[in-house]
Amino acid sequence: MLATEACTQCGSCAPYLHELLGKKINWTTVEISQIKSVATDIKAFKLTAKNKKSQFDAHQPGQYILVKAYINEQWVTRPYALSAARSTTTYREIIVRKKPDGVFTQWLFDGAAVKTMQITDFQGTAYIDIRSKYKSFCFSGGTGITPIISACRSIKQEKLSNAGFQIDYSVSEASHIACKQELQRIIKQHPFISLNMRVGQRISLVDIADIVRAHDSDMQYYVIGPNQFENYVYKALLSCGVTENAINNLKEKPLTAKLQPPPKTVPSVNRSYTYIGMLLFFTFLIQEWFNLKIPMLEALQEDESYKRWTGFIVLSFIAFQWYYPIKQIFSFKENLFYWRKIHKYNGVIAPIILYVHSTSIGYAYLSYLLRI
Repeated sequence: MLATEACTQCGSCAPYLHELLGKKINWTTVEISQIKSVATDIKAFKLTAKNKKSQFDAHQPGQYILVKAYINEQWVTRPYALSAARSTTTYREIIVRKKPDGVFTQWLFDGAAVKTMQITDFQGTAYIDIRSKYKSFCFSGGTGITPIISACRSIKQEKLSNAGFQIDYSVSEASHIACKQELQRIIKQHPFISLNMRVGQRISLVDIADIVRAHDSDMQYYVIGPNQFENYVYKALLSCGVTENAINNLKEKPLTAKLQPPPKTVPSVNRSYTYIGMLLFFTFLIQEWFNLKIPMLEALQEDESYKRWTGFIVLSFIAFQWYYPIKQIFSFKENLFYWRKIHKYNGVIAPIILYVHSTSIGYAYLSYLLRI
């Protein structure tokens, strides 16, 4: 299959290839029992067997089913990841985004007639291990969020806990964020889960490098989304020194980076905050050493009320700079790589805050502020 690339694209031809090889594929006739809108042009479809006595096997987050329907006098088959909690056996749920030129999705979203379809047993051997002893980081793009929704629902339903489950979710528009409120509720109940959403912007190589540096070497990465998104993130992770064994792909087709590994070059990192901070630091020292003062500011700094208020600002700034290291030690609730950036760029303006309060280094926490 890997040599011919048969059944390594959408996966919809998998059952027919298996049947050619003598394996029996079970198809279950289902009907739509519930439709729920989870975002603009994105709906969740609950599928129940027409035979009410039928039960489905429990699945794992990331596994999928094939759905086929008779449309315009021909059978149309599509693969969809399962979105329900993994222990759900009374129904199957899929999340579908309507495509303007999609034959199947146009038919599915058309509510003019009762929809009867057939589905396979769950397919795929790769899945998100929600009980892993290692921390997990999921890069998700577009409808690649479906397996993550299944994972979060499973964690909630089974009341699980693990080492850490972090999600970086990229979408083109805010209206296409699927199950946003539900995910936020689950995250609020489970502090070891975190979610960072990127709307209308592509995750950069620098962002991925920051994520890798901010986490332990035993972190397990999941890359889920369109092929172009998966290959881009996969290559970026490799270039940042992440090993292939630590990167998980839920599709049957290997990512192209595995066939032609890119050179492991270290991405350029934005060091502007370092240069600006050094410039401001030496500027403060120069005005102190050569007594280059501004008379109006010097007079203002003699006022007791001005001293107290600017001193309070200085003290608040120092306290805020401690937020990132404390968060890094005690919590997974926020995205630490995001707060790390804020921490760095806030440190750049430390000499300015000190200069507004006092043009001299002084003593106590003023000298400490200059070292931040």
